[in-house]
Amino acid sequence: MKRQHLIAGMLVVALAGPWVTGCRRGCYPTCYPAYRGAVLGPLDLTGRFLIRPKASEPSTEKQGKDAGAEGASGENQLVSYQVPLDAEPIPAPAKPPAVAPLRLPPELPGADAPPLRLPKPGPAGGDASTLYEPLPRVDPTPLPVAAGDGRSTLTDLQALAMANSPVLSVAAARVEQSRGEAIQAGARPNPRGGYQSDTVGTASSAGYHGIYLSKTFVTWGKLDLAQSAAEVEWVNDRLRLERARFEVASSIRREYFRTLVAREKVRLNRSLAGFMEQIYQTQIQLVTGGEAAAYEPMQLRVLVIQARAAVVRAEQEEVAALRALSAAVGLPATRLPALEGGPDMPAPFVDYDRALAILLAGHTDLTIAQNDVSAAGWRLNLARVKPRPDLDTAVVVQYDDTTNPGAATYNLQVGGEIPVLNRNRGGIIAAQAEVVRAQQGVDQTRNQLIRSLADAYGRYAAARQLAETFQPEALRDQVRTYRGIYERYRNETEGIAFNDVVVAQQTLAVLLTQYLDLLGDQWQSLVDIAELLQVDDIYLLGELCPATPIPDLGLSFERPGRDSEGTPALAFPDSMPRTRLANPAAE
Repeated sequence: MKRQHLIAGMLVVALAGPWVTGCRRGCYPTCYPAYRGAVLGPLDLTGRFLIRPKASEPSTEKQGKDAGAEGASGENQLVSYQVPLDAEPIPAPAKPPAVAPLRLPPELPGADAPPLRLPKPGPAGGDASTLYEPLPRVDPTPLPVAAGDGRSTLTDLQALAMANSPVLSVAAARVEQSRGEAIQAGARPNPRGGYQSDTVGTASSAGYHGIYLSKTFVTWGKLDLAQSAAEVEWVNDRLRLERARFEVASSIRREYFRTLVAREKVRLNRSLAGFMEQIYQTQIQLVTGGEAAAYEPMQLRVLVIQARAAVVRAEQEEVAALRALSAAVGLPATRLPALEGGPDMPAPFVDYDRALAILLAGHTDLTIAQNDVSAAGWRLNLARVKPRPDLDTAVVVQYDDTTNPGAATYNLQVGGEIPVLNRNRGGIIAAQAEVVRAQQGVDQTRNQLIRSLADAYGRYAAARQLAETFQPEALRDQVRTYRGIYERYRNETEGIAFNDVVVAQQTLAVLLTQYLDLLGDQWQSLVDIAELLQVDDIYLLGELCPATPIPDLGLSFERPGRDSEGTPALAFPDSMPRTRLANPAAE
């Protein structure tokens, strides 16, 4: 119904307009958008609508033709919006407020930097490279390694440590100390002797003059019991020396594999930093030619600086690892030869059940704990016999000058302590408690060793599984993705931006760094397992399994274009080998 009324009203306006006002121009009511463009007849609605001079209204091409004939008549024209005459004039739309320029807080570094002013493109223009600050200089970090082509293997480093480590010297000195204490614990007491005179001056005589001898005889095997307990401690110190050998070897292994990973990270970060700098210089050339925005090289410059910072950090980590390795060997002032091997060399496969059996069969800590039970038993027996008195003897041979003529005499004394007030009850109680503690210490030591093995094996299994399956899969996918994006950017002028190459490159760098960390975690966990199992050669823990080789980042970059030719700049293999995850011993 409303629509019918609307149409009828419009027809009335169209038919009655010329008769009411005599206006020969059509009006275009903008209040009816569905009918905009329909030519309607003139209508004099001065009481309801605002009439403005025709000269103030813009005209179309058709209106321009009519304006030549009708412009002088000064006729009024109905505007397209309805405003009552008695209403206030509609104000002009306010201009949007001016947007203030972006101002950085003055405390931020670089807030006072002036805006970039581009040179004119073309042969007569300037070089855009002058717009950007030179990259910070990074001097190569000298490595503390010996000159020459010699290489140090893990076996060589362990042999050096066994000959020079002060840790082993301290442990060996402790063995000698306990051996001496064991010898002394069983030593018999020495006799005592001297001159003795008695009753001198009695009856104006010289009295008695002579010599005496005394000796204490330790009874009930107290010395043998004490020596037995001390000998157990001597044996334990020898076991601690053996354990120290494995600890020194483990410290060498940790620093050795840490150095290998650090060296590989240096190689990776140097390659990525050089690649980022090539992209940065190429983007500056695009800015000079007017093909890129001025801020795009600034983004890349930040990435180049970050890449160079990563190189510095990796180099310092390698230097620190080499110095720590020299200190672990026992020759901190010596420059060791370059290391042989890499983090992606084959690693031994370890079976948990077999490792647990080896651990519980002969770990030095378990043997020491069991020996502590024996020593506590010897000390308990010693505490029980301690109240029983030892035999104290003394003999005196003298010449009697109190009579005339004088005569030779002697005195004899035999005795000992009477255990009435002190029967060593407190010592016995303490020794009994020590036995209980030593017995429980065996289980405590066993549980602690199993806990340590479980933790080390869990880290090893996780790193091995990720390094063998998940990470190589991600590396393969990202290598293919990166190769495709790179080739497309080199050979196509449109469809892909430099940001896509940068993002793909950074993703690949993250994956490679993660893979290096996984290999490092795998070797560190193997070192912990080897220390727990106390093996002389870490590679004898199990069958060696190959690892996915680390790709060689032979990266380069060329300016994109269809005229770019040449071999692909990527040095990644078409396929990366898979490694086994199953237990090789079960195959």
